[in-house]
Amino acid sequence: MKVHVYDIPEIGVEIEPQHPQDEWFYELMSEVFGSELRQATEATALIRLDRTEKNVTLSGQVTAPLQLTCDRCLEPFQEACTIEMLEYLIPAVQNDGRHHEEDEIMLDEADLAFSTYSDQTLDLKELIREPLVLGLPLRHFCQDDCQGLCVQCGSNLNHSACQCKPDDSANPFAVLKTLKK
Repeated sequence: MKVHVYDIPEIGVEIEPQHPQDEWFYELMSEVFGSELRQATEATALIRLDRTEKNVTLSGQVTAPLQLTCDRCLEPFQEACTIEMLEYLIPAVQNDGRHHEEDEIMLDEADLAFSTYSDQTLDLKELIREPLVLGLPLRHFCQDDCQGLCVQCGSNLNHSACQCKPDDSANPFAVLKTLKK
């Protein structure tokens, strides 16, 4: 979805994608979350655009119901993933294509907080994609204290304790026990 910067009123505008009119949003959800997304039409978002002159602030949140597999015990579980967004947008500087060394400037951390747009147009699909991808957790756990699987027999330690004895042969520090004797 493309929004012209000067179409954003000074009081701001809220965008709440609705299915099926906003197909771009549901395509984005499928692209970002893939097979983990239970159903794209269940994803919700509330996006706010505020404009001050040429500068735009994009804020909001996206919530998507996910069908995940625990990284410790491999059990499937469902979780709603909510990702907050906040981006500051400024117009891209137009240059003549020539490189001038004296025009180079050093960016500091505050400069990196801004994104740019060109042609006085915002592509919401692309602006929302980055915080979604960066906001995804790297690991998924069915519960914070998930015990995982037994490394010897493979039983799920959340359901029952296994009767396996610790295998010290795989431990590289097992040889240190012999030094103590």
